[in-house]
Amino acid sequence: MTEFNYSIDSDGVAIISWDVPNKNMNVMSLEGLTELDNLFDQALLDEQVKGIILTSGKSDFAGGMDLNVLADMKTSQGDNPAQGIFNGVMQIHKLLRKIELAGMDFKTKKGAKPVAAAITGTAAGIGLELPLACHRIFAVDNKNANFSRSWWSNSFSSKAWCYECSTIPIGGEITLTVKNENSRNY
Repeated sequence: MTEFNYSIDSDGVAIISWDVPNKNMNVMSLEGLTELDNLFDQALLDEQVKGIILTSGKSDFAGGMDLNVLADMKTSQGDNPAQGIFNGVMQIHKLLRKIELAGMDFKTKKGAKPVAAAITGTAAGIGLELPLACHRIFAVDNKNANFSRSWWSNSFSSKAWCYECSTIPIGGEITLTVKNENSRNY
């Protein structure tokens, strides 16, 4: 099952659109995580691609991680569930770091392709971690859109604090949030 669509427009911008079939809202699965990782590799290696946009094919960006993923991570290592969760979290972390660096040469600090997230609505958990790893975030002005960080006890929207959220940080939200908050032009 394909959870992401990939295209390159006439300007050389790769568009990765998250659109999980048969779901009202995008949720990340292990298969989707691997697919997204492969699509970023494809875009970063393609010399025709000048930049990358990550967006959604739905009215909301994403509702977070499929809750079955954590259970699958735990059982993936048999008698060592902690190792399974660690391996899964590191897979997510590596993808977020790949998006953040976007092909940058470590010695020269050059060569990265710009990566932007176009958020169409609510973004929660991994659905917010992915845009936070991007270089720029563009979000629709929607009073019903919520942006929730899984490590906060409260989530936020463009208008007010909203609902309680009680999940765990997986891919680096704290670091990515600080990086993005410090680069904002208010």
